[in-house]
Amino acid sequence: MNDPRTDVAAFRRFSRYFTRLVGVLTDQYLGQDRPLGAARVLFEIGAGVSLRDLRTRLGLDPGYLSRIIRSLEDEGLVRVSAHPDDGRLRVAELTPAGAAELAEQDSRANGVAGDLLGTLADGQRRELVAALATAERLLRAAAVRIEAVDPAAADARGCLAAYTAEVRTRFPEGFDEADLGPAHE
Repeated sequence: MNDPRTDVAAFRRFSRYFTRLVGVLTDQYLGQDRPLGAARVLFEIGAGVSLRDLRTRLGLDPGYLSRIIRSLEDEGLVRVSAHPDDGRLRVAELTPAGAAELAEQDSRANGVAGDLLGTLADGQRRELVAALATAERLLRAAAVRIEAVDPAAADARGCLAAYTAEVRTRFPEGFDEADLGPAHE
């Protein structure tokens, strides 16, 4: 069995190597006038997203996200408005200039990835891409948390409702949510 400290050291060594290799540590990620954090927020906004969802998705401090959004607004790349269905929420959208900036960012990122992969022989490239898929799968699985909650809680009932809906589509005779029994059981 591997020593966990050795595994941690290997993981951190790869992280440091990769971040340096792709240039994420500069204030001009991909040669554009913004650091990686702002570039990633621009990417995540895409076709529009509530600031609350964006903050949750990226795990950002509200103040830090607010400063990034304000900076992108000042550059004319993003506009923020009230959510059409819930005035308490604010939604960020790309402006046409923001969409053009994102397209340029994607093009540059694809170029960097293509250049890195282009140095590998076909077999090496396939091996690397497979290893990346494995790493992503394992890290995603490790991020899943399963915990006991009150069965009457909204999240628990939502999970059961989704389960019931899926089971209903799989069985021609259908499935009645009442068959799940009361929450206390």
